[in-house]
Amino acid sequence: MENKKIRISEAEYDAVCEYRKSLGKSFVPKELFKRGKGKSYRTRLCDEEQKIVDKIRKGCTIESQLPLTKKEREEYEELKQIMDVRDKSAKVEIYKIENKESDSERSSIPVFLLSDVHYEEIIRKESVLGKNEYNPEIAKQRLDTYFRNVVKLTTHAQRSYHGMNSIVIGVLGDLINNYIHEELQQTNAMTPLDAISDMKTIILSGLKYVHDNANVDKITVVWVCGNHGRSSNKSQFSNFTQMSHEYYLGVDIKTMCEVLGLKKFEFVIPRSEMAILEMFGKRYLFTHGTRIKGGGGVGGIAVPISRYFNRIARALDIVYMFIGHFHQSVKNKQFLVNGSVVGYSPYAMGNGCDYEPPQQSMLILDSKRGITAYNEVYLD
Repeated sequence: MENKKIRISEAEYDAVCEYRKSLGKSFVPKELFKRGKGKSYRTRLCDEEQKIVDKIRKGCTIESQLPLTKKEREEYEELKQIMDVRDKSAKVEIYKIENKESDSERSSIPVFLLSDVHYEEIIRKESVLGKNEYNPEIAKQRLDTYFRNVVKLTTHAQRSYHGMNSIVIGVLGDLINNYIHEELQQTNAMTPLDAISDMKTIILSGLKYVHDNANVDKITVVWVCGNHGRSSNKSQFSNFTQMSHEYYLGVDIKTMCEVLGLKKFEFVIPRSEMAILEMFGKRYLFTHGTRIKGGGGVGGIAVPISRYFNRIARALDIVYMFIGHFHQSVKNKQFLVNGSVVGYSPYAMGNGCDYEPPQQSMLILDSKRGITAYNEVYLD
């Protein structure tokens, strides 16, 4: 039952109107109730409406008086949050950022590394507690994946980098396992010459795939030898390449590329265990890493490699070094150590080395910024 007319404030009137709306009742526009010069109204209130007014006068909020269901209150709170965000963002000025044209004078080169294949090595799952498995068939699958990823990653990078018209592939040795230890004569899947023959077919096929599918004008292959490819008992200095199966494999592959008419290729095959390639006016060293010793103490392999780099950088005027040999991916401002195709082995596990999946490395050189990106090239 409605009571007599009473005078209420504008806030109280708004609360009464919201209550009537929630019940689906019509309400009289406030201007008909306005009385006097102040913002107050005269109206009749039912008992529930009177309670709402009383609560407001005791300090309760308006929204707490509405008889909403749980779903209605959730919707109300969501709408209130949206309105709050709108009110807060009303003072933010959004301006348009225009696209900037690429610098036509800048260019970039992706550098891919390939090393430590150890093609004829056999790793049984049980020998590394299920962490890896390896044999010539798996090696071929991983190498095929590598060459596909060279094209894939280059194509992806060309969307972001201007002037990427060439590729560098650094082959850093240990393509075969060889018979350099007595144990390997017992465990290898095939003889060194059989492994060299297979590697010729696989690498030549992979290079042809890159030649035919990568949208570049030039592919530079830097080819250096590892310690496992040697035909001598110990690694030698003066005739390092003359005693390496891998050196003559590289020469043979270069000749075959010429015979097949693969004109994009340019090979760098030095009569030395290291090669220097100049890119954007700076000198970069490619070597297997055979001469770097140590790495078992605090800091791991990074410490002896840094010492080696500091010495060789002064002698040869290089700014960066690419190496393999250690089967671990490590990158810093001085050098990039490549991973391995063979992956985790009993030798690595027996020496407490960190586990690393089969992977190779790729980075991008920019003509202005230097090294601007680094990627692992996964093989499985």
